[in-house]
Amino acid sequence: MILKDALWKGIIETLARDFIAFFYPTIYDRMDTRKDPEFLDKELSTLQPASASRMRHADKLVKIHLKGGGEQWMLIHVEVQGYKDEDFAQRMFQYFYRIYDKYGKAPLGLAIYTDRHVHLHKRQFIHELFDTKVTYSFKSYSIISQHPEDLRHSGNLFGLILEIARRALDDYKDDSAIIQTKIEMIRYYLSQGLEKETFRSIMDFIRMYLRFQNQSSNRIFDQQLQELHLNQESMGIREAILKDAEEQGMEKGVKQGLKQGHKQGVKQGLEQGITLEKQKVILRARDKGFELSEIADLVDLPEEDVLKILQAHDRPPSR
Repeated sequence: MILKDALWKGIIETLARDFIAFFYPTIYDRMDTRKDPEFLDKELSTLQPASASRMRHADKLVKIHLKGGGEQWMLIHVEVQGYKDEDFAQRMFQYFYRIYDKYGKAPLGLAIYTDRHVHLHKRQFIHELFDTKVTYSFKSYSIISQHPEDLRHSGNLFGLILEIARRALDDYKDDSAIIQTKIEMIRYYLSQGLEKETFRSIMDFIRMYLRFQNQSSNRIFDQQLQELHLNQESMGIREAILKDAEEQGMEKGVKQGLKQGHKQGVKQGLEQGITLEKQKVILRARDKGFELSEIADLVDLPEEDVLKILQAHDRPPSR
């Protein structure tokens, strides 16, 4: 789950204002637009319940500055949940009281469910023992229950991200159907005149969230993208993925390895037409535990090309 978790974390930060406007329009109207939302992820990790530490989660703690003068702000705790977890509602409650205890402010809770099992999507935690009862209700949003066209025409950029996630839940006959869906979405996004960096971030999300069954389909997809004259050199979300992996403690001497040499490997990569930046991403991703197929997805190259780079640098792929 590392890839999708990191994608969600990266895109929520990239489109923070749009994210807030989509889920909390009233709060968005009260925001002090002179100050960017702050992400307190390091602080949130120290409050993590023990049950959450055994599994990866796309969780965020957002600090929003409000209008009105002085130091006015509020917190939103976000969890993106894509699999069955009997303890999920309890974990939401644990985060709630730990955040409240640390900051003296009760956070808003938001659960975004990205799987198909609506009957498992909870929106409250209840604990009752004799005369004591605790009920914690939080905002929940089931992507499977949304219509893709409604998300597309929501008037909000984050609606486009949710459209991608919604279409990823459809049943596809084969990779050609997925290619058709991705190209259609990209054509629409191109017609909207999005800012360059925003478009690149959305492109990265499409590429890596809605994935093919066969690696060879990436090449067909890339060929169709070239016909649309798209620039595929964006690294925005990819950097978020690598940063997420680094935060898990998987980086082991990568920088030192790059500094120490492998000049011949770099030369071979350049001769293959693979940029130095992509070679660095390949090596970093490999040393952080990514599998060959995931690395190939990450840099949009065939697995055989990625394997050649790893072999040239004396780094066999992870197993």
